[in-house]
Amino acid sequence: MNCKLTISIIIPVYNAGTCIDRCLSSIIPQLNKESEVILIDDGSTDGSGIKCDAWEQRDTRIKVVHTTNMGVSHARNIGINLATGDWVLFVDIDDYIFPQYFEVLANIMNQRVDYIFFSYLRKKICKKDLDKTILNRLSAKSQKLNVEEALKSIFIDRRIQGYVWNKAFKKEIIQKFNIHFFEDIHYNEDLIFCYEYLQHSKQIIYSGDQLYCYVNHENSAVTQKLNASQLECSRSFGYMLNMGTDISKISRPYIHVAYLSMNCYLLKSALKRGYSDISLVHRLRKNIISEKFTYFRLYNFEDKILTILIHAIPLAFFNVIYRLFPDGIFSVIRKR
Repeated sequence: MNCKLTISIIIPVYNAGTCIDRCLSSIIPQLNKESEVILIDDGSTDGSGIKCDAWEQRDTRIKVVHTTNMGVSHARNIGINLATGDWVLFVDIDDYIFPQYFEVLANIMNQRVDYIFFSYLRKKICKKDLDKTILNRLSAKSQKLNVEEALKSIFIDRRIQGYVWNKAFKKEIIQKFNIHFFEDIHYNEDLIFCYEYLQHSKQIIYSGDQLYCYVNHENSAVTQKLNASQLECSRSFGYMLNMGTDISKISRPYIHVAYLSMNCYLLKSALKRGYSDISLVHRLRKNIISEKFTYFRLYNFEDKILTILIHAIPLAFFNVIYRLFPDGIFSVIRKR
């Protein structure tokens, strides 16, 4: 990586012993001498911490911190406080980066830019251990984004969204405005961080190069029932709506659209996978109805259809579905 700027890569680690080598092997060969990788072992119990220490002994650019299990937001905040680089990047330990990652980003970082978005590849590990790759690309070309285009990318465009691992952040901006992850919010903490950082970004660039591989372990999600903690997502959207920043008026429609989309997603997931309490489904239905049709034109096609159906279908229908499929529609499919 030929770059005068330094980079800090923050990687939380929790019981990821099988992924550490793949992740770090994709990063270290590309990293310049002045940059660093910060591994935060978040109270792992599977030997991941020992593996992290072994990597630290092999390479002076790797720093390891061991903590009790406090969650990914706490781990990332530790990494931010320790970061010495001009730019901060986040990587999830079960993912990996492509060979052109640093070269492409270094070229952009040497321009006048505050915020970088980039394309990625999503790799699904399916039920029968078959890999399925899904292309996520906003555009094949790099382009400058204005604030509204950035908001659309974060809140509406499902190919970019509010992930932190497909973006690059200036340490100076993070430090100056005390931007951090909220440790008491466990859903959409990435989204809040990306949105808050956007408030202080003037030059935003999107790179169409695929730089990151996001590995989605589908098996664990298929059987997961909806529970009350997942409905905590409303807290994060409420927080963003009440930030009262300079771009609040512009961002309000997009935050509402993302909120509705999240409720639609959770409702569909609940019907497929099951739910521990019918009242949870009633709350999701109520959340969707409360949005009315205020920003209907901005909804994607699937959410438009579901919104119309939710307004039309009586509450009793969901009670019937609950009695017939308490473990979700997937349970019937699995039995077959």
